[in-house]
Amino acid sequence: MELVSDAVRCTSRGIYPQPTLSWSTSPLTNHTFHNSTTVNRNAEKLYDISSILAVLANDTQFAYICSVGTDGKGKTITLRQLPPVVGHGSDDVTIPCQAPNFALEDFSVTWRFNHKDTIHSTVPGTLVTEEWMERVKGVSDLGALELRVKLEGVYICELSHAEDTYVSYTYLKNKINQQEPAPTDGGSVGAIVGGTVAGAVAAVIISIIAIAI
Repeated sequence: MELVSDAVRCTSRGIYPQPTLSWSTSPLTNHTFHNSTTVNRNAEKLYDISSILAVLANDTQFAYICSVGTDGKGKTITLRQLPPVVGHGSDDVTIPCQAPNFALEDFSVTWRFNHKDTIHSTVPGTLVTEEWMERVKGVSDLGALELRVKLEGVYICELSHAEDTYVSYTYLKNKINQQEPAPTDGGSVGAIVGGTVAGAVAAVIISIIAIAI
């Protein structure tokens, strides 16, 4: 499943018998989201299904839910964009994860940076990767990522088990402190601390391993 600007693509491959695919949102809405779905049979006589849903760009209000089912079995992926997080100076920062409303014991937790670099994973028990050891303070019981060193970019959290996957992505931008002169009553020039937000949100792509049923 991937999100590119104003469209979400959900793809599942190698399924038998022929699957169905449906879209929904949380919360429910009267807004009509247009989609296009194609089903093909591959060389192994299994089915590949793909659907593109037109969505609202940079929207944090809705979660988009793709459900694929066949022969009484199914898998659901829920994808949500969370509001940006701002890092301040040397302070630690916590990036939330979209967690379901039940215990996480049966879920694997994976964090990625900019869609490709793995930060943390509980499958197959790797936990924090070596490249991120000095940057990561820990992962909370709710799946939130706690950072000591803040790299600006997109942080993707994936909570997954056999039937459901929850994906959220958050853009982290750093607030850089700078010195600016300010006049005082005595006519001398002092200094105050100001801030500017560095960076701009670029096009975001989330890639998730295709559903296997």
